[in-house]
Parts: sequence; structure tokens; C-alpha cells
Amino acid sequence: MNKDRILWLDCLRVFTCFLVVFAHCAVYIFGERELFSPGWHIYNCYTVTGQGTNFAFFMISGVFFLDPDREISIDKLYSKYIKKLAIIFLFWFPLNNIFFLWYGSKLFPPSIFVSGNIFVTAKNFFLLHPLHLWFLPTIIGFYISVPLLRCITQNEKILSYYILISILAIFVKRTNINIIVSLANYIVIPCLPYVLGYYLMKCKKISGKTEFALYTLGIIGYLSMVLQTVYFSCKEGRTNMVYFVDFKVIMAVAIFCFFKCRVAKINFSPRAQSIILFLSSHTLGIYLFQTPLRCIVHRYLLPIDSFNPLFSVPVVAIITFLISLVITVLLKKIPWFNKYFI
Repeated sequence: MNKDRILWLDCLRVFTCFLVVFAHCAVYIFGERELFSPGWHIYNCYTVTGQGTNFAFFMISGVFFLDPDREISIDKLYSKYIKKLAIIFLFWFPLNNIFFLWYGSKLFPPSIFVSGNIFVTAKNFFLLHPLHLWFLPTIIGFYISVPLLRCITQNEKILSYYILISILAIFVKRTNINIIVSLANYIVIPCLPYVLGYYLMKCKKISGKTEFALYTLGIIGYLSMVLQTVYFSCKEGRTNMVYFVDFKVIMAVAIFCFFKCRVAKINFSPRAQSIILFLSSHTLGIYLFQTPLRCIVHRYLLPIDSFNPLFSVPVVAIITFLISLVITVLLKKIPWFNKYFI
């Protein structure tokens, strides 16, 4: 293994990838369950696990791309990183649309595409992308912003200032004043996870009290999102998943801190390191395939609601994760396909 490799970040990448698959399995039929039934509450708790993990994954990107000591030119950003993700996105989203047209998903029904006007139908098919692929354009947007964000991370005072106003913006936007909400939603908050990832990575030592406080806040953030769903669902009489971004950030920071402070201390065997690196190198492919495969597993192999959801969701998530991994491994053996599409 490369001595410069930060193994706990690979562990975090694999962990977040699996939790995304896990949460997607839970949310798939969450809205179909009887409101406030025991199963509904289990699906609710499982679905929320994925809320902080997306932000934690963004924090990993911030560690590598916002470090001023790492030389990343604008040309390299576009020719290597942005170009590949753009190709992957443009290649996979029409294929996913074809799949969902065939499958007839309730989360992404054919009616979204089909119109009486053939030109409108074609436009919808090529411009609308499956919801689970939102991650790719989000990361592309981050890459485009990297040169600007690196100006922030190069100066400790500006970095601290940015984090402070971002945290304030999260809470102040609850005032619902349009200009504040717009500033928070479109300028300040979107880049916060990446900057926080770099900031926490550069913290040489996190005290025990700070670590405990972050874990406590992370648990509070998780429970708050669970209760939010209960509150808004009760208010509207149907399942309504509304999550405040501040709870997502708090949960992501707690997860990141746990891996930095605890998992980093684990002395993995050479074989364990190889497995972790193997899984980490295939997470993008797993992410790309997991939603269609989850649908196939649910319909043809093992319905998510076929037995107690306390156990069915983890089982279906593991099956989906492993099948996605196998397909990714096989496709990566095709050199040209691996280079451009996965």
C-alpha cells in the first residue's frame, strides 16, 4: 500500500457508500407504509442514516482538493476530473432513464418523460436525470469552485471566517427572509462540507471533550431528523421527509470525526488494508448501479417488505451492494470502459 495513503479516509468512503445503499433501500417503500406503524418507524430511522453520509462524502473531497499543499491546476481539474465525471453522467443518465421507463418506478415514473409532444418527450428524456444521480453534477460544481475555495483555505483567518458565517447562515436562514435564504442556500452552505472536511483534516488533535461533544451533537442531529419526519408527516397526514441542513452537517461532522479519531488508530492487517482499498476503488461504480439494482432485487429476488424491515432492509442493502460491486469489478476489466464510463 502507498505509504501516503490515508486508510481511514478509504474506510470512510466505503462506509458512506454502503450507508447510501442502505438508506436508499429503506426509502424505496417508506412512503407506502402505513403511517406511524412499527414498520414505518423502522424505515424512518433507516432512511435518516443516509442524510449525513452524503455530506461526509463531500468532506472527503474537500480533504484532497482544498489542500493548498497539493498542486491542482485549473487545466488538470477540467481535463481529468470534470471531464470524466461529465462523461460518466452523460453516459449513465439516459441509460437509467431507459431502465426506469421499462421498470415503471413510482419514484421516477414514465409520466415524467412522456408528453403528447414528441419534442417535449425527447427533451425530458435527455434533460431529466434520475434523482440518485444528483451527486455527480454536485461534485462537478464543487470541482469548478475548487480554485476559488482554495483561496479560502490558504489563509487560516479567512478559513475560520468562512466556517463561522456558514454556520451562522444555516441558523439565520430560518428567518425565511428571501435575501438571507438565497445567500445561505446558493452561496455559503453548498461549499461548507468540503471546507469543513479540509479544516477537520488539518486539526492535528481533537480533544476528548470536543470529540464527545461532536458525537453527542451528531446523535442529536440524527434523532432530530427522525422526529422531523414524524412531525411533518403527522402535520400533513402522509409521509413527508423534511430534513434541515444543519442536522445533516452536524451528523456528517460527527461521522468524519469518528473515523479520524478512532478508525485511524486501528492497525489493519495487510489483507484488511487490501480489501479496504479494493472496495474504496469501486465505490463510484457501486453508487452508479445501486438504484437500478435495488429495484431489480426488490421486484425479482427479495422484496424489501417481504419480512420484518428491521432485518430485510440490511439484507437487501448487502445484496444490492455486493451485486453492484461484482458488476463494477467486471466492467472495470474492460480498459476503455474503465477509462471513460466508471
